[in-house]
Amino acid sequence: MSKEAVDERNRVVVSVFGEEYPIKGPGRPEYLQELAATVDRKMRQVSEAHPRLSVNRVAVMAALLLADDLSKLREQHERLTEVYEEEWERRKDRKPSE
Repeated sequence: MSKEAVDERNRVVVSVFGEEYPIKGPGRPEYLQELAATVDRKMRQVSEAHPRLSVNRVAVMAALLLADDLSKLREQHERLTEVYEEEWERRKDRKPSE
């Protein structure tokens, strides 16, 4: 059995806020690059808005903003799931037209 078949984690070097980080994770290397690009964009947005913040504070603020985005998306997903389930139940209970 090849090592690739056993270890499904990919290794990639990503760049975030001017620093390179070798990371290993599941999924396509392109996906890991996309994640890093998202973090990089958010850190740059924070840094542009608050140029006097240290890199550590920029990173924490970016992490908080990304966590806020994720939380809002989870809430939206839950609401949409509820609407979908209600509609499914409504349609399921309908009698077929004759």
